[in-house]
Amino acid sequence: MQLFENQSAFETYEVKVIAFTIDSTAKLCKFVKKHSIGYPILGDTNGKVADTFGIRNEQMRRGYFAYGAPHPGVILPVRDGIVLRKLDQQDYQNRPTFAEISATVREA
Repeated sequence: MQLFENQSAFETYEVKVIAFTIDSTAKLCKFVKKHSIGYPILGDTNGKVADTFGIRNEQMRRGYFAYGAPHPGVILPVRDGIVLRKLDQQDYQNRPTFAEISATVREA
């Protein structure tokens, strides 16, 4: 939700917000509608996006409802296929703050 609340601030840095989730399409559509999300949210039900960026939470084992889930975090602009910065947290309950993200964007 912090992404949604700060979407216009991200736009001042010319950063496009895109999220991804392991949730089903039905659950994702319901969430987007309920919260009027204005940025793309991609489905990653098998965890391949998390694997590509090296942020899969390995504590979520196969058979667990959150299998494939990424560590929470932010991946900052990809230029020419290269990730410039990655802020990921090992504890699923912690998220980078908007201040941390803003500082990282300014540095990138």
